[in-house]
This record gives sequence, structure tokens and C-alpha cells, in this order.
Amino acid sequence: MMMADSADAANLINSELVRLRKADRYVDWRQLSSFASELELLLEAIVDHLADVDPPRAFECLCNFIDIAAEIIEHSDDDGYLSDTFEHAGTYASEILKRIHSSDGRAAAIARGELTCRDDRVGVTGNLAKALASARNGNR
Repeated sequence: MMMADSADAANLINSELVRLRKADRYVDWRQLSSFASELELLLEAIVDHLADVDPPRAFECLCNFIDIAAEIIEHSDDDGYLSDTFEHAGTYASEILKRIHSSDGRAAAIARGELTCRDDRVGVTGNLAKALASARNGNR
């Protein structure tokens, strides 16, 4: 995948995240499993594909993914499964940050991640916060 391809992939992922954020629907218990699968596919695209070719864009997408948690959870019959999916997303932050080679790029990613943590209304950024603290301390 070339950089233009990774930009296109990131744009597709981000467009889908915007669509999910703006969707005017309530996810009831019958839809929860299929909706969670949809979220997991997006997360997989970020961490298993985009992170390999464009870590800075992948980290941005990861933060955007976590950013939609409040809107999704507040409009669903979440029994904790969706919350866990968003919380789990943060476990990938450390590995993606390690792949960002320039210190400027890493600093920008850390700043972006801190915004996600600061805006967390539903308590799903614990793993992301740990990864950011580790990266700030130089434990890349």
C-alpha cells in the first residue's frame, strides 16, 4: 500500500466513523451483536492494516474510533460489550506509537491522544491514557 492508498484507507475509515457518529438510530439489544462486529471490523482495519503502512494516520483513526464511543454507547442498549470494545481499542495505541519514527510525529500523536482522553465522557480511555503516559516517559 502506498501513501496515497493509506490516505484513501484512512479517509474511508474516518468517513465510516463520522457516519456512525451521526447516525440517528438507537442500537437495541437485538442489533448489538452485529453492530459490535461492525465496530470490530473498523478497528481491525486500523490496527491490522493501516498501522502497518501509515502509523500516524492509523493513530489518528484509532483516536477517532475512540472518540465516537460516547455517541454510540449513549444511543444503545450497551451492556458493557460496546464499552469494552472502545476500551480495548486503546490497547493498540502503544504499538502504533512505537511505529511512528519521527519524534515530531510521535509528539503530535500523543497530543491528539490526550485530546481523546480529555473528551472521554464514558470512561473508555484508560488503556489509551496508559499508552500515552508510557510514550511521554520515553518507554517506546
